[in-house]
Amino acid sequence: MGSSWVWAGLLPVCGLSGWLVIRQPVRSLMEARDTLRARGQFRHQREHLEADFLNRLRRLDPIEAARWDDARWGDEVLWARDRRSRTLLALVGVELDDPQGILTPHGATAVFEYRAKRWRAEGRHLGDVEPYEAFYRLREFEPVVVPQRRGIV
Repeated sequence: MGSSWVWAGLLPVCGLSGWLVIRQPVRSLMEARDTLRARGQFRHQREHLEADFLNRLRRLDPIEAARWDDARWGDEVLWARDRRSRTLLALVGVELDDPQGILTPHGATAVFEYRAKRWRAEGRHLGDVEPYEAFYRLREFEPVVVPQRRGIV
């Protein structure tokens, strides 16, 4: 009778310990798989997402949106994760002009979020921060190394 109580207490402890050991590798595998899928979706939807971004920004902050009207979008996308929520992010560099022509062009970053298997453009941006600077200046982001698969560049 006494040994069954020991096993009854030991089994959940062993199960929990096992889960704690494999949790991180399993999460990493799932995130890598989702990143590949999300990256392909972003590539196909990018033009639409940029338009959504600008429309959302116009609703949120019309004055700021005026700075983005003639923005020159960079080709490169840097992939990141929000450290707290683990949300996948696409960071796209944008060169902005001053609408009054007073300031010299400067860089900013448009932030796109991948939630519930869908890309979202909420108008979130990092003013005066280039995409690569986001990792150094803002600790909320961590870089994502995109796994390579044959046929995908």
